[in-house]
Amino acid sequence: VYQFCSRACSDDYKKLHCIVTYCEYCQEEKTLHETVNFSGIKRPFCSEGCKLLYKQDFARRLGLRCVTCNYCSQLCKKGATKELDGVVRDFCSEECCKKFQDWYYKASNSEFLTRAPQLKKPKMHM
Repeated sequence: VYQFCSRACSDDYKKLHCIVTYCEYCQEEKTLHETVNFSGIKRPFCSEGCKLLYKQDFARRLGLRCVTCNYCSQLCKKGATKELDGVVRDFCSEECCKKFQDWYYKASNSEFLTRAPQLKKPKMHM
């Protein structure tokens, strides 16, 4: 797995190394733009447009009941919902909900500890 500094760098690498795939939406063999998880299945797309059109069709097939999981980021049917600090979050499963909660509270606690004011000894004036 490679990591790139920008989308342009990634696109140049794909073109240079002829990384092509069949686009899930247009069904043509083209340079890979992005791979996205839909209900646990990785789907390749040649462009942002094809990805968005596929997402619309996918939502229509599910009856507009699909969400993007706040933990694993895949598009799927809503499996669980949780309200944390006044924000309603959607998840694909109870497992992702639990993992997100664990991460969220761990991050909240560490942020609180780093932002907490340092207690200082009072200065004694004579």
